[in-house]
Amino acid sequence: MKKLEDQLKELNTELRKANLELTRVEKNRRAFIGHISHELRTPLTSIIEALSLLLDGTLGKINKEQEDFLALARGEAKRLSRLVKELLDISRIHRGAIEIRKRPISIHFIVDKVRKEMQAEANKKRISLKSDLPLHLPTAYADHDKITQILTNIVNNAIKFTPEEGAVSIKVEEEDECIKVTIADTGCGIASENLDKIFNEFSLLSSSTGAPGGAGLGLAITKELVELQGGKIGVRSKLGEGSNFTFAIPKYGIPLFSAEHLNDEIERAKDTEKKQEFKKPVIMLLVVKASSLKEIYSVEKRGEFLRELQNVLNSVIRYPYDLASEYGDDGVVIIFNEVDKDKVSAIEDRVDGVIKEHEFASDLDIREWSVIYPDDGSSGQELLRKVEEIISGHSG
Repeated sequence: MKKLEDQLKELNTELRKANLELTRVEKNRRAFIGHISHELRTPLTSIIEALSLLLDGTLGKINKEQEDFLALARGEAKRLSRLVKELLDISRIHRGAIEIRKRPISIHFIVDKVRKEMQAEANKKRISLKSDLPLHLPTAYADHDKITQILTNIVNNAIKFTPEEGAVSIKVEEEDECIKVTIADTGCGIASENLDKIFNEFSLLSSSTGAPGGAGLGLAITKELVELQGGKIGVRSKLGEGSNFTFAIPKYGIPLFSAEHLNDEIERAKDTEKKQEFKKPVIMLLVVKASSLKEIYSVEKRGEFLRELQNVLNSVIRYPYDLASEYGDDGVVIIFNEVDKDKVSAIEDRVDGVIKEHEFASDLDIREWSVIYPDDGSSGQELLRKVEEIISGHSG
């Protein structure tokens, strides 16, 4: 028995050593990939720029045959550059160096932008590229650049693996506390046995469209970027019948953004103050509530009213990073950035004016309350607590 215990201890020791060695090798592998990718990026940028100068005739006239070869070379250099970028992205993800800056964003704007940017690629294969967007879509709470990267990557894959004269569509819909984006294509599809591998690193699946392969990192990166923002991603597909990629990200709302978004805006105000010593900008948080909304309207009608109120209040917003959004289930909040302190009353009057101009039900008793940074609080938490205290005091 003693001999067996000694053998087991020896095996466990060997196993720990092997695991440590594997960890070391994997760490070195990732560091090597990150280093090589970084070293390749600069010369590749120079090569692409040089080829572009030749192609546009800046360095002299070229004939059709030369143009074709140079265009081919630039296309391959750009493809290699994209692979290098993917390697750098996956390296940053492994190191925990990907910065996610979640803010209230318009998915409508991002979808429209990506669709327009990818239209040229779709046209090359005579692929129909369409989007289905609700007229009134809630604000999302995510990183604008990362969502653009996620959507671009999935749409690009859909076009790549869809044969000529096929179709790719982008559909956006509201679902519970999320905004769901579905990219559907009529491409080659994915075999059922490969569906659980599709988001793995270096997963290279064959294609019947003749589409150029990659490093097998695009969807792995996409999955990480979605999950880093509190979202989920999935795929449904059938071989020969196309694929549906769906990702869901959180909707913007007071319970979600709470102090985090306000603290970001406070940091922005501090930076502005440093750059403009003569100006002391404040952040204004203004809440508009309809006191009897829950008693008068059904849940569905209540949502319609709040969307309408939000659209009306959007008219007083001045900057892209100002925001009007639903506040709880009976109000709308507006965040104003870089406000001159002596203009606070004027803004309140303007908000009151646009509400009175609109034909809202008179028995809703629509009222407004506001707080400002730094007078009413030095953090997002303090500002939210202060505005709730004021509302409670006036409602009692």
